[in-house]
Amino acid sequence: MPVLPEEMAGEPLFAASLSHEMRTPLAALQAASESLRRNVQALLDAAANGAGADAPLAAALPLIEAALNEQGAPAPITGLAAERRISEAEVRLRRAGFAGDARAAASVIVRGGWEPALEGLASILAAPGAERIVPVLDAAGRIRSNLRSVDVSIERLLSLVTALRVGLGAPSPTLAPFDLRDCIEAALATLRHAVPQGAEVEVRCPDPIRISGSASQIGQVVSNLVGNALAALPDRGGRVVVEAARDAGGILLSVEDNGGGIPEEARGRIFTPFFTTRPAGQGTGLGLFISLRIVENHGGTLTFTSRPGATRFEVRFPLGGLPPRPPG
Repeated sequence: MPVLPEEMAGEPLFAASLSHEMRTPLAALQAASESLRRNVQALLDAAANGAGADAPLAAALPLIEAALNEQGAPAPITGLAAERRISEAEVRLRRAGFAGDARAAASVIVRGGWEPALEGLASILAAPGAERIVPVLDAAGRIRSNLRSVDVSIERLLSLVTALRVGLGAPSPTLAPFDLRDCIEAALATLRHAVPQGAEVEVRCPDPIRISGSASQIGQVVSNLVGNALAALPDRGGRVVVEAARDAGGILLSVEDNGGGIPEEARGRIFTPFFTTRPAGQGTGLGLFISLRIVENHGGTLTFTSRPGATRFEVRFPLGGLPPRPPG
């Protein structure tokens, strides 16, 4: 359940907080819907160009259709993909006899979430003229990414509705252990539309990390911190790194960007409700305020350091996580 300020429904802070928290998933839904239409057309066009002709395309289309209809599959990769995985896929394609640009095809396979089907795809792509299948896979991978974004955004909006119901006396959701890595991936799915052209988003969390609490609320924190980082990126060469790891002090989650940094005069106020450094109409000044409350209710801390070219927010939880404390 999302954390909201304690004022009763109808009070300005409560209403503004809801507006702030709902804006990101709604924007993601809108952007994903528009992208879906474009990519479905691209998929149809690519398929039509090879339809009626070749067996490789006919063999690949059932695999693609099954992937698009699969529920709960891992989301395709956005941002930086592991170069090692792309290189391994490239080697497998070359060994299978793929005649096209094996590096480009391997990147499409890894970024599009097709690695589990690579063995079957490699044999299909080895057929003469099978290079035309790569654009189909690319478009279908983007569609899977869009669908994942829509699903996660809807889940988050439903959790906001739950917050309203709790405010009216409905029972709070059950707190339980969850995988922080899955939580990060789900939060990033609602922000794909906000990644500037040419910017890179890297996630460093190779192993599952279990933590106890509210996955929805921690997802809010990740979404708020990454959303702020994306908004701060330079016009060119922007980069955001999201990292989660265990250490001797507990569990550390960090979000770092290479933007211009937080102005010195603003650093003492960034957790204050309604304070924002963004231009008018682009921020409510509630994201960090809400994030701090969520982290503290989970027994953790939220701190930051900032200088031009390097702003880093760190969230630290006790090892294993703690059930949230009641707000207040």
